[in-house]
Amino acid sequence: MKTLPNVAFYFIRHGQTDANAKGLMCGGDWDIELNDVGHSESIKQSKLLITIDDKIDTLFVSPMKRTMQTASNLNQLLKAKVVIDHGLIEWCVGDWEYRPWDEVPNPFNTTEDPPNGESRVDFEKRVISTIYKILMSATEKPLIVSHGAFAHTLFTWMGIDQAKIENCKLYRISPIGLSWLLEKVDVHSL
Repeated sequence: MKTLPNVAFYFIRHGQTDANAKGLMCGGDWDIELNDVGHSESIKQSKLLITIDDKIDTLFVSPMKRTMQTASNLNQLLKAKVVIDHGLIEWCVGDWEYRPWDEVPNPFNTTEDPPNGESRVDFEKRVISTIYKILMSATEKPLIVSHGAFAHTLFTWMGIDQAKIENCKLYRISPIGLSWLLEKVDVHSL
């Protein structure tokens, strides 16, 4: 597998959806919209984006409704170029879709593949090749707007220690020698 380019980038998981609030598995086959909390979160984060020093010139966005709505809200003030990338779609979890989290294996801590879904190996290959392509094309620091399992898979592959990737929180991922650093960005860290 390829080594990722030594390029810093930003990542935001989409804002909250009703599936998130109710603890339901929501993968790449459930194209759900943001709820009111999700819209508020992403509008609030748009104000943070214009205060950071780095120039974010492009938003790379999953084509799912929840990420497109998040990106639209984020970009109200930023006014960056938006590139829709189908490789950023959430993990297609087949028969686990729509099910309560406590009824399915923890997707972040299992080796099981979802029945009738995308295999873990295929998903990881898609995640890494998509990020590689984005980072190779980046002119400044890109902002990637995607999903929770996507982030977990990417950051695990990169060897990043991580806590839960929260809805609509801004993370900066920076190369440090041969490893990577994940930092949550908020008004207190600027």
